[in-house]
Amino acid sequence: EDLDRIAELETEVEKYFCDGIKRTIDKTQQEWNSDIFFFGKKAAAQFRTIQEMESYNWLQHYHQAEVNVDVDVKIRRSGFLFKAMPIQSTSAGQKGRE
Repeated sequence: EDLDRIAELETEVEKYFCDGIKRTIDKTQQEWNSDIFFFGKKAAAQFRTIQEMESYNWLQHYHQAEVNVDVDVKIRRSGFLFKAMPIQSTSAGQKGRE
């Protein structure tokens, strides 16, 4: 496989997973208001005491929390024995190279 194509594929896979993760987190914040990923455990480190954390009431603020998502994909071996199909971008209105 061409190294440029692998880099392009890595980027597209990163975007795909990042978008899916963001949508899932948004759903937990806006629709369910439930910290199913236990981000509150990380947030607890921002407080000096347990009392401060408890008085803040994480679950009341969870829906407003800013969550950063970073996905890093590295393809070590493509496993392709044949010529790969064209990559189609996940972005609207863009077409993959052929």
